[in-house]
Amino acid sequence: MGTNGSNFTLKVKGAPMASRNERMQKIWHQYDSRREHKPSSMRQAAAWAVEDGLIELPHVDPLDILADQMSQALREEYQTDEHGRRYRVNHAVRVTRSGVQVHVLGCDGTCAACSHGKSVRTAPRTNHW
Repeated sequence: MGTNGSNFTLKVKGAPMASRNERMQKIWHQYDSRREHKPSSMRQAAAWAVEDGLIELPHVDPLDILADQMSQALREEYQTDEHGRRYRVNHAVRVTRSGVQVHVLGCDGTCAACSHGKSVRTAPRTNHW
């Protein structure tokens, strides 16, 4: 599950094949009609839909959110080599530990997880187009 709240269920009667956006729109229009088109926030509409049983709250793990944020920050880490070329410092490597596949960021090939012993970091590109 990502941090965008995509792991939730919408229950809208009469629209089994509707897209997620279409179901959200239908929920909004139900809310708006019941409130007689009075101004309100999306947060208020979402709370109403949850209370009315139209939407289930996403099951969010705070550690998943922090891990996603940390992963994004590491992907954005760049350095410049002695020739002035920028390169990404951290690269994801898939590793299986006890039968579970995990991703290791920043692995330079010398860590215990990288049993192949090869450098995972790519050298800065020398051919530019």
